[in-house]
Amino acid sequence: MKEELIREQVKRLKNSTRPMDKMYEEYAKSIGLSYAAFSVLWSVLFNENCTQKEICQRTWLPKQTVNSIITDFYKNGMVVLEERPEDRRTKTVKLTERGKTYAQDAVCHIRHAEYVAMKQFTEEEMETLISLMQKYADTCLETVRESIKNEK
Repeated sequence: MKEELIREQVKRLKNSTRPMDKMYEEYAKSIGLSYAAFSVLWSVLFNENCTQKEICQRTWLPKQTVNSIITDFYKNGMVVLEERPEDRRTKTVKLTERGKTYAQDAVCHIRHAEYVAMKQFTEEEMETLISLMQKYADTCLETVRESIKNEK
C-alpha cells in the first residue's frame, strides 16, 4: 500500500472517532462533570471494588487526576474507600447508594446512544468492527512500546 494512502486512512480513522470523544465530553459537561470525572465515575460503576491504580489503567488518566476526582467524590458522599484485606495500603473505591444512583443516571443516556448505534449493525458487522479496532489499537500500542524500548 502506498505511504500516502496509509497516512490518509489513518487521518480518516482518527477523524471518525473524534465525534465519539466529543460526545462523551459534551455529555459530561452537560451534567456538570469533567470528561475525566465522568470517565472515573463510569469506571467505578462498571468495575466494582476497583483500586485507583485500576481506574488509571482503564481510563488512561494520571494517578493525581484520579486521586483528586476520587477525593471529591468521597467528600460528596458518592464513594467510600475500603482497605483490601490482603494489602491494607491498597484501598478499593466503592460507590455509595447515592453514588450508584447518580452514576446510573449519569451514564444511562450514553449507554442508550451506544446501544442504538450498535443496533444499526448486523452481528457480523459488529464483530468485524470490534475485531478490526482491537487489532489496530493493539498494533499501535505494541509499536509505540517497541519504539520506547528501543530509545532506552
